[in-house]
Amino acid sequence: MSESFAGMAKRIQREISEFEKIRDHAQRRWQKSSMDEDYLGSVAFDLQGFYQGVESVFAIIAKSIDRSLPSGDSWHRMLLDPDDL
Repeated sequence: MSESFAGMAKRIQREISEFEKIRDHAQRRWQKSSMDEDYLGSVAFDLQGFYQGVESVFAIIAKSIDRSLPSGDSWHRMLLDPDDL
């Protein structure tokens, strides 16, 4: 493996910290929720950020174990579901 487990764990922990910030931000806004377009756009932005964070964690793990990321048009799906490889 090209990266130590300690280094990988540290990078994953940073991503988890970002998840927590996104979660806290979404919870604060949920308490003020309304169905206007600005609110819905903001929620969509948070969900996208959360998904990208999860994807980053899987990419860190894949790079550490496989030393590469999946490629091709469906690389995102393959990253999250290795049975699709």
